[in-house]
Amino acid sequence: MGPSLDTVVDQSRSVADAGFAGVWVGQRTGRDALTTLAVAGREVPGIELGVGVVRPIPGTRSPSPRRR
Repeated sequence: MGPSLDTVVDQSRSVADAGFAGVWVGQRTGRDALTTLAVAGREVPGIELGVGVVRPIPGTRSPSPRRR
């Protein structure tokens, strides 16, 4: 499932304190990246947030590049 939300907030705060503009997270099984970023953004005002990969809605299929 990845790090706890408290850990993500602590890491995001450390990143901001070190002078970086933002943090990015990837999608993990169990908790979606957008929820994780919402919590980090609430707790670390002014930090920029980004997500690398978001899973599609359950029950849908992503188009495969091989199916063209």
